[in-house]
Amino acid sequence: VCIPWAAIWPILLLILKPVWSFLKPHAQKVPWMKKWVDYLDPEEDEDPVELVELSAKQVSELTSKVTRVGTLEEWGTWMSQATSANLPVLVKFTADWCKPCKKMDPVLHRLFKESGGSIVFLEVDFDKSPQIRKRCKVRTLPTFQVYRSFEKISEIVGAYEDQLDSLVRKVSEEQKLVKEVCGLDSSSCFGPENKGDLGAEGDKYIPTLEWNDEKLAVVTSEKAQLIFLKNKHDRVIAVGKDASGLQWKSRKGIQVTAFAYYGDKVGLWKSS
Repeated sequence: VCIPWAAIWPILLLILKPVWSFLKPHAQKVPWMKKWVDYLDPEEDEDPVELVELSAKQVSELTSKVTRVGTLEEWGTWMSQATSANLPVLVKFTADWCKPCKKMDPVLHRLFKESGGSIVFLEVDFDKSPQIRKRCKVRTLPTFQVYRSFEKISEIVGAYEDQLDSLVRKVSEEQKLVKEVCGLDSSSCFGPENKGDLGAEGDKYIPTLEWNDEKLAVVTSEKAQLIFLKNKHDRVIAVGKDASGLQWKSRKGIQVTAFAYYGDKVGLWKSS
């Protein structure tokens, strides 16, 4: 792995925070110093939340190549489009001077071809995109992150080909389930607001969602054939094939809703 010198700067800022808080406004007034301030300690904005209508051609173009993203605006555009298309995003953080990053280039392009258009592949230059790297909390290169519906769901730090292979296969398999789930809505699935025709008896079918101390969401359902989570934007963020439970790591307190689907042969839900 590579540790960029710019990644050490935030640690120094934390130690010298009182001094930096006083000096930063003055440094930003000097043109040549402002450039370095923006590079070392970029301002953070809220995550863009915008869903857009996409044609079939536009959706296809999202997965047509590995795309280099440079600005926070470009990042927001790609995330919005991928989320709107219900596609996961794999991001590689790299740098021209990073040898382990270069080693993983052919691996990334091989996995892109093998994914068959089920994943959006992006690249971000650590040095040229300070706002994106800060938003994504990247400190070491190479770093690979997977996003689904504005939420980071997986991360690999380092040039580990086997781990990246496994991750891409897992995400591709999950995407098959996501396509199935995207054809459903809350009226088709068991949840707190919908117990089908079972009344109180339907309580045991409703999936439960709990957070543990490791910021892991654990979802279980007694008899579900398919269980899944949606975020506050009503977009799928995780799926599981059965009632044994699914786990999804994120931050505590995030707004998530869990649903369970049982299939038309069981007939335990109301059709929309």
